Amino acid sequence: MKRLAATFILLAGCTSQSTATTDPSVVPGEALTYYQDTAPIFAARCVACHSPGNIAPFSLETYGDAMKYASLIKPAIANKLMPPMPPDTSNGCPQIDDERVMPDAERDQLIKWVDGGSQAGDAAHPAPMPNVVNALGAPAAVYDSGLDYASSFAGRDEYRCFVIDPALTSTFNLVAVGVKSTNPAIVHHTIVYAQLPAQKAAVDQLDAADPLPGYECFGGPNFANAITLGASAVGSEPKPFPNGSGAPVPAGTRYVVQVHYNFDNARGSNRITVEAWSAATLTQIPHGIGTSNYTFKIPAGAVGVQATAMAQFTTTPLAGNQGKPGLLWSAFPHMHQIGSAIRVDLVRANGQRSCVIDIPKWDFHWQGSYQFKQPIQVAAGDQLLTTCTWDNSAAHQPLIDGVPQTPKDITFGEGSTDEMCLAGFTLTDF
Repeated sequence: MKRLAATFILLAGCTSQSTATTDPSVVPGEALTYYQDTAPIFAARCVACHSPGNIAPFSLETYGDAMKYASLIKPAIANKLMPPMPPDTSNGCPQIDDERVMPDAERDQLIKWVDGGSQAGDAAHPAPMPNVVNALGAPAAVYDSGLDYASSFAGRDEYRCFVIDPALTSTFNLVAVGVKSTNPAIVHHTIVYAQLPAQKAAVDQLDAADPLPGYECFGGPNFANAITLGASAVGSEPKPFPNGSGAPVPAGTRYVVQVHYNFDNARGSNRITVEAWSAATLTQIPHGIGTSNYTFKIPAGAVGVQATAMAQFTTTPLAGNQGKPGLLWSAFPHMHQIGSAIRVDLVRANGQRSCVIDIPKWDFHWQGSYQFKQPIQVAAGDQLLTTCTWDNSAAHQPLIDGVPQTPKDITFGEGSTDEMCLAGFTLTDF
């Protein structure tokens, strides 16, 4: 991923914005049933991905589906592999505003349902289902990519960028952005970047150099000064910028959309469109800060190699906010394929340290940006400390065309077999 001047990314997971209506209480000795106890949990936490034609390998939309896969559900839930939520919030780190966090009470209900025989219950009198909420309403503009992309890539994961020109003749006050796909079964996630007019030639060169539609972009959009506007995973709703903020997108700006294709369960063509929401005026503009380390070296075979990166809020933590407190809303940690863990701490000016985000089991293909339930107040003199950990052993090498790679010395780079150690953060004024 390129060195980002600003990171304004809000990535949701494979769930709907929903309010669960389940009751975690369980009568001792009473078997749980699907229609009375677990259907609302599946609806709130699972079916946005586990539904026909979606990215997950099987559906959990009906009782028949859930009963069929009950033996797979229990270990995935018990081991907290699903829903996929890499950050650990059980160790004092901030809670994440993301519906992929399944409460332990709901996990217990699903496990007890499986252990009790996966009973159906009374289909005529089901428990209330969660309410799906989309507060954004209809988008102000929809931009079609104009092409159906059918991949010939032989591997399981392809990262491809597509350039979409919204033909802006004046500034567009963007408050949220999302991407729709015609074939969500192969789309893992998307990221929307703003390509300002000054970078048009560089992006045109990338596009022209690749004979296929769009261009390959494993680590990021591959052009300087890209601004991340938003991101989404299949099954999620776009999120607005925090605290009433928005991004003024100037005339002549184009959108570059990175699409992460995953071909584990399906193939076929896909067409994307960008949806954009706007406001007449913006109360403030979100700001970005980042930490990055470009000088590390990871020896072949080494396990537990670490590097750190730090950024300090100086006299101007936010533009136009001279030394006053600001609010930290989200974190976007980033490494590549031999990463094993990444953590960010906030180090106060007085030396006090607290966790910002902790991912103890890094997975490149499940990375994202995470918005906090409550923003973190920061001030001049505070520092953000990112610690990256790698595993360069033979057992932890990536697969390329199905073949595990041989360990080699690895340094910073943008290629699929290079590594990174960085994190981006979104802030607003207090």
